[in-house]
Amino acid sequence: MNKKNILLIILGSLLLCVLLALFINYKIKEHNKIYNLTYNVPVRVKYNQEKYNISKVKSEVKVQFTGRKIDIHLANQAAIIILDLTDYEVSDEEYTVPYELKCNVNNVECNLLEKETKVKITEK
Repeated sequence: MNKKNILLIILGSLLLCVLLALFINYKIKEHNKIYNLTYNVPVRVKYNQEKYNISKVKSEVKVQFTGRKIDIHLANQAAIIILDLTDYEVSDEEYTVPYELKCNVNNVECNLLEKETKVKITEK
């Protein structure tokens, strides 16, 4: 091989290394990017189903997740919203009951967009 071919191989290899480094740097930045995403999360209602009927209860509530996309996906799968009506009785009036959000995924902030709901409890 002559010197010209060796120089072209070295320059080509160097260019390939620089392009590969730039690509890896872009992927790392993209992977660590912070997102704010909103998803509907199902509501689990705790109450005596044999004794009471409830009305005006939503089946899902919006939750805003802040973090990396992969962590948000895990948090969305693991998030639980509980509406605990076990301490409430039948009433002609509606109760204002807070939602309880359980979201135990590291590096993700979870916020309910609705903090409470109105519920009507009647006898069966």
